[in-house]
Parts: sequence; C-alpha cells; structure tokens
Amino acid sequence: MTNCIKKRRRHTLQPVIGGLLVLAGGVVSALAFPRIGPGWLILPGVTLFLAGLRIAGSRAQGLAYGALYGLTFFAGVIWWLSELGLIAVIPLVIVQAAYFVVYGWWLAGYNQRPAATMRCPLMTRPAATRCVDW
Repeated sequence: MTNCIKKRRRHTLQPVIGGLLVLAGGVVSALAFPRIGPGWLILPGVTLFLAGLRIAGSRAQGLAYGALYGLTFFAGVIWWLSELGLIAVIPLVIVQAAYFVVYGWWLAGYNQRPAATMRCPLMTRPAATRCVDW
C-alpha cells in the first residue's frame, strides 16, 4: 500500500526568495515613516515580511528572517539617532530587532504544525450542535 500523502518538496531557492521578501518588507516598512513619508507603505511592508516567514522551512530560518526584517526596519527608522553616534544606535537597533527575531522564530514553528492540531478545542461537536440548535 502506498502512502497517499505526498510531502511538498522545497525548492532550493526558497530561502533566498524568503530572505529577499523579508528584506524588501523591512525597507518598505522603514520608508513608511516620516523622513520619506506615506504611512500606508507599512501594510505592504508587513505583508512582505509575513510572506517571507510563510516560506521559512524551519524555526532557524524564521529566526534569521525575523532578524533581517528587524535590523533593516529599525536601522531605517532610527536614522535620526545617528547624531549620538553608532555607540547609541547599534545596541538600540539590536534590542528592538529582538522582538522580530522571537516573532519570526515562533511563527515559523507555528506554520509547521500539522493541520489537525489547528482545531479550536472549545468547538467540539456537542457545543457546535448546541449553537446550531439554538
């Protein structure tokens, strides 16, 4: 008997494509802030970041993508702090990018879960029929 569930093969360029999506997302998100301007650019920037994370094949890739986005985004947003020197800017950018590192790590792991575990445990069959019967 053959296994009817086929695993999806990962293309060898997927890490590069994901990295480019995340890098573009960081640049577009940084351009949404006052020096350049239009605030609506944050939406495509975050969308590119999430699309890149969707491609991540492991939590390590998600961690790297989060770091790339966070460093790109905050380095572009905190340009005005460069008057204090790099000794003030670099640690601040790294600390702020840590949020996206953790988020990328978590979301990459969340995307790898099997579909069966994505059920809502509160919506069991008796609860669903009670909602319908009401």
